[in-house]
Amino acid sequence: MNNTYKYIQVSSTHAPWSISNSGKITSDVQSYNQKRSVDGSIPAHYNAEKYTIDNIVNYIKWLKKNDIFDNTMIILVSDHSADDSILFKKNGMTKEGLLDFGQNENQSFRANALLMIKDFNNNDNFVISNDLMSNSDVPSIVCASINGCNEIDDNDPRRNTKNRIRTIDITELGQNIKDKKYNIYRSYNVEGSMFNKENWKQVK
Repeated sequence: MNNTYKYIQVSSTHAPWSISNSGKITSDVQSYNQKRSVDGSIPAHYNAEKYTIDNIVNYIKWLKKNDIFDNTMIILVSDHSADDSILFKKNGMTKEGLLDFGQNENQSFRANALLMIKDFNNNDNFVISNDLMSNSDVPSIVCASINGCNEIDDNDPRRNTKNRIRTIDITELGQNIKDKKYNIYRSYNVEGSMFNKENWKQVK
């Protein structure tokens, strides 16, 4: 078999989160209190995320059964998180004033995107790292694994031992992309774990 690159996009974790409490796809998106917050999280988010993870687990089991898993790199990445990030709330980073994100305060919590990586020929147990990374690191990670790509930085950020600084912009939700610009209300530089509010420095 030739080397292949597969890109799979799923929308089951996205609004309108049409997954019932029993884990079934449903058209009745209001039947399970879609926007209700329970202990800091939204049940509809949990239902959708659990459904998606269950299907990813089944897919990984299929890869293993067909002897594909070991020689495959797998990257799971999301475009953003939401405003019910448990780790943000657990560490006191709420929109009630501990971090002042202004009129679009909930956008800061969207920065806690998913990034999970399984390297080639790696079957180690799952571990969690709070190293500061970004979903924008994915192209560099992929290109580093295949000995480089044209016009893409192939320095794998996981090999970087220096502290990184990431800029998180607080913008207006729902802006028209045809405007070709974003209204940035505030900007923060983050160095170290993003779950420590002391690591956020406002620069705009």
